[in-house]
Amino acid sequence: MSNTFAKAIAVAAIGVSASAMATPVTFDVTPGGFTPGAGYGSGLNDLGVSFTATGTPQNFSLSTGGSQTFQFGTVRLQDEGLANLLPLGAFINPFEQGGLGVSATFNFFNPLSGSQTVTATGTAILGFIADPAIDFSIDWNDVVVNFGNGGQFTISMNDLSFTANNQSRVQNATITLNSSPVPEPATMALLGIALAGLGVTTRKQKKAA
Repeated sequence: MSNTFAKAIAVAAIGVSASAMATPVTFDVTPGGFTPGAGYGSGLNDLGVSFTATGTPQNFSLSTGGSQTFQFGTVRLQDEGLANLLPLGAFINPFEQGGLGVSATFNFFNPLSGSQTVTATGTAILGFIADPAIDFSIDWNDVVVNFGNGGQFTISMNDLSFTANNQSRVQNATITLNSSPVPEPATMALLGIALAGLGVTTRKQKKAA
């Protein structure tokens, strides 16, 4: 193996390795939808909240540390409990304070294949919805997803709060790339072979000299 050829292989292998680590990660994901807990509905003992996902596919690329925010859907407080009996409007009673969990599903096609679920806890505050105080809130938990060889990203959702009946809020989602995957073992093996070949050739040339 000539010195020039060995150097060419080494440079190519290094280029492949560096390219693999520097290339942005492509995300293909679609908001799958909301799954409300048992405490939501239109009855007197259910908190009237509606969840609507956009279902809009998202395609973007991120470098390490980068993030992308997009609209997952909308959430609306439209409680009717005791609304027809009280002149001040809807009223949150103790029976409407339970079963208020909710989850959101993301369907991924890149950089992994499958679904990921983010969960949240909903909190309803006892009293009239007509007052200016917070009546209902949703607190989301972040989800960390590992992929590839050392790749990792986080899915987060913005927390929501409602202060009036028939009030809508935009539910956004943010994906942050925490770390990019490192080159696969085959790539690293190619780099090692090239460097080893370069070392052998160099030693032979020194002996010949």
